[in-house]
Amino acid sequence: MIRQYLRPLPSSVSALKSTPTPSQSTVVDPSSFPPSTVYTIKSPSPLGCILTEFDCPLPADGQAALTPLEVSDVSEGLNAGRLGVRTGDIVISLNGLPLVTTGVGYDIIVKAITTEFQNGNEVEIGLFRASENGGQEGFNGLVQAIVGGEDTSSLQVEGDDETPLNVSDLGLDEEEPVSVAELFKGLFKETKEAIGEGMKPVEKSKEDKKGGGLFGMFSQESIQETEN
Repeated sequence: MIRQYLRPLPSSVSALKSTPTPSQSTVVDPSSFPPSTVYTIKSPSPLGCILTEFDCPLPADGQAALTPLEVSDVSEGLNAGRLGVRTGDIVISLNGLPLVTTGVGYDIIVKAITTEFQNGNEVEIGLFRASENGGQEGFNGLVQAIVGGEDTSSLQVEGDDETPLNVSDLGLDEEEPVSVAELFKGLFKETKEAIGEGMKPVEKSKEDKKGGGLFGMFSQESIQETEN
């Protein structure tokens, strides 16, 4: 059921201006993310969080920015909060399918989730723990590293943003502890500079980004949509 909403068909991507050609498409495999930075939840309705679309620029000219969803608010009493989802985390997969993909944004993802809930199904959502790993800046840098061909899957980071780490292989001072957030910001800043040398950044879309909440009302999933 989910898969039909992720195909680049006019009926399922009516909000898009055009369907990208294969040479322009980018799909970021969820398995490319460092295992220590991602987690998966399995939830019935209601999910109980607000998702907001944002731009993730890509390093090369001609590549359209990706439009993943960030968790901008969590209702602690509902499923997402109880399962450990935090404000700032970023959705990367749905029922095993990659969502950090050209042309896949708020409309398609929310439609797929709500349809599953309306059919009485649970959803399995993969998330990047951006709340502890540099936020959108850390996520964007990691995605650019993956798209640029860097092998990031074996990178292991332990602890959270309050846990000091001593590192010797990233050009950081071994005598000074650094947080995970600082580590990712430093790592991906260098990676972006290396990948983006001589390349112009993709211009950010001037259109307002969509966001909305997934909260249950009786047996149906209600959507409260906002324009940022």
